[in-house]
Amino acid sequence: DFDIARLNLAVALFYTGRLEQAGREAEAARERLPDRAHPHYVLGLIARDADRTGDALVHFQAVRRIDPKDVGAAINIGQVHLQEGRYAEARDAFAVANETEPFNVTATYGLATALIRSGARDEGTAAMARFQRLRDSDYAITYARNYLEQGRYAEAIPSTGAEPGLIDERVPDVTFRPESL
Repeated sequence: DFDIARLNLAVALFYTGRLEQAGREAEAARERLPDRAHPHYVLGLIARDADRTGDALVHFQAVRRIDPKDVGAAINIGQVHLQEGRYAEARDAFAVANETEPFNVTATYGLATALIRSGARDEGTAAMARFQRLRDSDYAITYARNYLEQGRYAEAIPSTGAEPGLIDERVPDVTFRPESL
């Protein structure tokens, strides 16, 4: 019944390639944690891996409603739009990611690609040059398909031990007596 553990199980199952099981656990976590972005994000990644781009967009857009500046969701939305040939929508999504995290190589490359494919050749060429400079820098971030490389909502949530469900808030059944000297 510990909701964060269920979410973390979904993340672990996703990264071990057990998408169907991961989807069940992420869906259960989404129902129990409706205000958290993590379950939607994991469900979006699962949908992308299963080539269900419509479902992926629904989940990543839910993440954006919860956290409008999340770079991972913006990049995933941009990549889905780029894959589907919706270059203006891809450009807008990558622009949000690029504005929020200007040192993100994935966002910069996506933006450059979307600009070029949408016909904004000069702007796209400038963005591609920026991508190439950024790629060769020591401070660039790249999103990839590995754990800890897909955005913060694709990571397990560490336990502090103080989460609801872990603490027994009942007063202990103890009695204190003065000790005789």
